[in-house]
Amino acid sequence: MKRLRKKRVTCQKSRSTGFTLVEMMVAMLIGIFLSLALTGLYVAIKWNFLGEDSIVSAQENQRLALNQLTNSIQSAGYIVDPVNQDVVSVFSADSTFLKAGQIIYGATNDKKESISVRYQTANGDGILNCAGAENESGSNVIFTNTFSISDKNELICSASIDGAAAKSVVLSKNISNIAFQYAVDTNSDGIIDSYLTSSQVAAVGWNLVHGVRIDLTMVDTISSPESAQKAMPKALTQYVNLMNTYEVPN
Repeated sequence: MKRLRKKRVTCQKSRSTGFTLVEMMVAMLIGIFLSLALTGLYVAIKWNFLGEDSIVSAQENQRLALNQLTNSIQSAGYIVDPVNQDVVSVFSADSTFLKAGQIIYGATNDKKESISVRYQTANGDGILNCAGAENESGSNVIFTNTFSISDKNELICSASIDGAAAKSVVLSKNISNIAFQYAVDTNSDGIIDSYLTSSQVAAVGWNLVHGVRIDLTMVDTISSPESAQKAMPKALTQYVNLMNTYEVPN
C-alpha cells in the first residue's frame, strides 16, 4: 500500500512540470509569424483601398473637368435672338477676341495652354457661366469663360460678364496639363482638313474653327509621391463641336 501511494505522488509531480523552454520559444516564434502575416494582410488591404479611392477621385476630377470644358465650348457663339442678330453684331472685338464675331480664342503661355469662349445670355434664362453665375442683370449680356491650369495643377475658370473683371474659381484638382487642338476647315468646303495649334489658327483665322480636341492629363496620385508628382502616362481625349457647325470627326 505504501509503495502505491508513493508512485501516485511521483506521477502527479511529473505532470505538473509545465512547458519546456524550447516549447515556449517555438510557440513565441509561431506567434510572431502569425502577427507579421496579419500585419502584412492589413497593410495590403489598406493600400488597396487607398489606391481604389485615388482612382475614383481621379476619375471624378476627369469627368468634372471635361464636362465643364465641353459645356462651355459647346455654348460658344450662342445668341439669344438668332433671327434678328448674328455673331458679328453681338460679339464685338476686344483685347482678347480681336475680330467682331470671334467666339473662341486659344493661347499658350509658358508652355501652358488656355482657351476662351463667349456666348450671349438673356436675363433669367438659366444659362450659367463657368463660375456658376446666372444672368440677373435685367438685359442680355455676354459671358466669357477662360480655362487654364495653375501652378498647383488646378483647372481654373475665369468668368467675365460683358468684359468686366473676371472672377476666378477652381473647378478641378490634380490635373497635370490640358492641350487644345482646333478643328479647322481651311478651304471652307464643309470638311475638317486640319487640327491646328492656337498659334497656327491665329495665322489662318479663328472663324475657320469648327471644333476643339481636348487632351487632358491627370496627375498620378497613386504611384508618385506628393513631393514629386508625375503625370499619368496617357491623356484622356475629348472632341467637342462648336454650336451651329458640322460634326467634327474624331
